[in-house]
Amino acid sequence: MQITSATARREGFYGIAWTPDLRIVYSSNAGGLYDLWIVKPDGSDPQRLTESTGESNVFPAVSPDGRYIVFSSDRSGENNIWRIDSDGRNAVQLTHGTNEYHSSISADGQWVFYDTGQKSEVHKVPISGGESVFVIPGSAGHPIISPDGKLVAYTYYDEQQKEPWRLGVMRLDDNVLSRSWPQPFRCYGWTPGTLALTSIAGENTVSNLWSQPLDGTLPTQLTDFKEKRLYWFEWSPNGRYIALARGEWSSDVVAISGVNFLVSGGN
Repeated sequence: MQITSATARREGFYGIAWTPDLRIVYSSNAGGLYDLWIVKPDGSDPQRLTESTGESNVFPAVSPDGRYIVFSSDRSGENNIWRIDSDGRNAVQLTHGTNEYHSSISADGQWVFYDTGQKSEVHKVPISGGESVFVIPGSAGHPIISPDGKLVAYTYYDEQQKEPWRLGVMRLDDNVLSRSWPQPFRCYGWTPGTLALTSIAGENTVSNLWSQPLDGTLPTQLTDFKEKRLYWFEWSPNGRYIALARGEWSSDVVAISGVNFLVSGGN
């Protein structure tokens, strides 16, 4: 089911997230600058959550209780991690570094994990605000916390590998890197109901979603699109649906067709 259809707005290109009541938060430049919007899964009642006045608001993440939306914004002059209420009110700046983009909220809703360009590291900060805590060292980014809160998936650089840009999984209790694969295209996340990672794979102008189990067994293809590329996706909290951003890529021009709502074979 297609939720939006505007080709010039790059809807979902810079992030998609679900709320617990199954609404979809997504990035869009419908107003000329990137803002966050929220819409019901049938495409009805779209609402703008942020109002850009020269800045961008991208890469949303929703707290498990649905109370907060965390995102990256350059409204302070640098890209930092901000928090708003689910209705878009009460903006709070959580971090104060530089080039802070991708964020993920812990399973208990207490911490926001994020990457920082200051030292290419992963840090975490209390969702209520406070001092940041170091988590993963150099050349690490885009952390995604597992649903049980025990693991973090992230990208990193290992010059000893034939394909040095990697996707790793680290145990948060002892900071041990347990699994590693070549870095996938653009976006990845945890497959609901199993210890596996979903990622985008494909060549040229067609791509699909695959699920890679952590036990090292062969990946499973989840979608079978015959055209267009995937740019972002997010599993719904109940594991029944996937929201997708799909579009065409021609040279350096990207036309995103909008956010799609895919009924999956999940639990």
